[in-house]
Amino acid sequence: MNTPRFEIYRASAGSGKTFLLSIHFLSLVLEDPEVFRRILGLTFTNKAAKELKERILYFLGLLAKLPNCNDGKLKVSILENLKNEGWNSSDEQTQQKARKALENILHYYGYFSISTIDAFMYRVVNSFTFDMKIAHDFEVELNEDVLIDEAIQRLLDRVGREKVITELLQNILLEMVDDERGWNIEREIREMAEIIFLEKSNEPLSELGTYTPEQIQEISSNVREYSKCIKKEAQRIAKDVLQKIASTGLSESDFKGGSKGSCLVWVKKFTEEDIKNITTFKSVNEALENDVWFTGKNDTKQSNFRPIKAEIKKNLEELIRLKREYLLASIVYDSLFRLPLYSNLYRTLEEIKLDNNVLHISDFNRLISKVIRSEPVPYIYVRLGMRFKHFLLDEFQDTSDDNFLLLKNLMPDDKPNLFAVGDDWQSIYGFRDANIDYMIRPHKYFRSVSKYFLTVNYRSRREINRISERAIKRNKNRSRKKIKSASGKGGEIVFKQYDSWRDEIEIIRQILS
Repeated sequence: MNTPRFEIYRASAGSGKTFLLSIHFLSLVLEDPEVFRRILGLTFTNKAAKELKERILYFLGLLAKLPNCNDGKLKVSILENLKNEGWNSSDEQTQQKARKALENILHYYGYFSISTIDAFMYRVVNSFTFDMKIAHDFEVELNEDVLIDEAIQRLLDRVGREKVITELLQNILLEMVDDERGWNIEREIREMAEIIFLEKSNEPLSELGTYTPEQIQEISSNVREYSKCIKKEAQRIAKDVLQKIASTGLSESDFKGGSKGSCLVWVKKFTEEDIKNITTFKSVNEALENDVWFTGKNDTKQSNFRPIKAEIKKNLEELIRLKREYLLASIVYDSLFRLPLYSNLYRTLEEIKLDNNVLHISDFNRLISKVIRSEPVPYIYVRLGMRFKHFLLDEFQDTSDDNFLLLKNLMPDDKPNLFAVGDDWQSIYGFRDANIDYMIRPHKYFRSVSKYFLTVNYRSRREINRISERAIKRNKNRSRKKIKSASGKGGEIVFKQYDSWRDEIEIIRQILS
C-alpha cells in the first residue's frame, strides 16, 4: 500500500489539512505499527503540532475501540478516508493494528516525532554542537529584539570612543536628516539589524565578515572620491561645450527642442544639477543617432557649427558615458555606505551570542546547511539516533530554502516519501524567507510529484469565500482553484472603518466576547 511517493495537497482554508495528515499517519502505522519511529511530522506552530498529535492518538483510540473514544460518525469518516489510502482490512484487524500502534507510541513516546520545524532544527543542531564548535549547554533565544536591544546599546556606547563607529553613525544621521527621516538613529539601526536575522542574509553576511569595517569604509570612501572626479569631469566638458557653441553665435532656441528641450539645455544641466537626476532628452538622441540638430534653417549659424560638430558630438557621447558611470558609482556607494554598520552590527550580535552562550532560532538554518553540505545523510541520522523514512509536512507553502534543503537531503532522491499539505493562498511567512515556489512548481525540485486539490471549505460560508477570493486573485504568483463552501449561503460581511488601532482592538474584543 505505502510505496515511495511525493504527494502535495493544495488545500484551502477550513478544508481539513490536519485531518488529512492524521489519516496518512494512520495508514502508515496500521500497515506496520512499528513504523511510527520512522515518521517525521513537521508543522510551523506548537499549537498545530499538539493538535496533530492529539488527533492521531484520538483516531487510533477510536479504531482501537477504547472506552473513552466514542464518535461513530467520525470513525466512519476515518475508515472511508483510510480506504482511499488503500487500507481494506477487516474491522477486527483494524482494531488490533490500531491498538498495537497506540501501545507502541505511548510506550516509546519520545520517538513520536511530530514537532515544529524549528524544534526539529534544534535537535539537529544539538546533535552537532561539537562539530560546529558550539557549547553543548547553549540556550535558544526566540526573541530577536532582546539581542538587537543589547547590540544597539553596545554600538552607541562606542560613540565618542571609537573614531570609525562615531563617524559612521554621524554620516548616517546626516543622511537621515537630508532625507527628512528625523533623528531617531536607534530606529534606523534596529531596521538594519532586523535584516541580519533574515535567512537570505546568511551568505552575504558571511562574505561581509571577511572584511573589517575599516576596509569597507575605505572602499566606500574611494568610490565616493571616484564619483566626485566623474562629476568634476562632466562639469568641465559641459562648460567647454557651452563656450564653443556660444562662440558660433548659436543659442538654445536655434537647436531642436528650443529653450526647454534642446541638447544645449541638457548640457547646461550638468553645470547646475546632480548628475543622477538628469534624464537624456529626445533632442540629444536625435542629434547623435540621426544627425538632427536644428529647427528651421539658418545657413549662416549652422555653417559656423559644422567645424565643431564632430567634437560636440563626441562631447555629448562622453557626457552620456560619464552619467552612466556616475549612476553606477552612486548605486555602489549607497550600498557600501551602510555596509560598515551592517558589519559592526553583525559582529556585535555574534559577540553577544557568544558572551551569553545563546543561539537565535534563525541561526539553526545556517548551521544546519553547513552540516548538510559537509556530512553524508547516514551520519546525520546516526547523530540524531533515528532514521526517518516517511515525512509529513504541514503548511508547505511557508517552507524556506534552508528548510527544504534539509528535508530534501534527508530523503533518498529516487524514492522520496513526502506527504505535504499547504495553501499557497495563505502564505504569510515571506518575512522569514518562505519560498512558495516549492508549493506551486514542485516538479522543478522532484522528478515525480502527484498533486491534489482540497477545495471544499468546511469552516466558512459562501459569502466569506467569495470576498476572500476577490482579494487573493490580485496575487499572480498562486495556484488556480475554485473554493466551495460546505455550509452554503448565509455568511454575513460587515465593513467598518475606525480612526485608530485602539478602536479596532475594542471592536474585535467585543466581537470575540
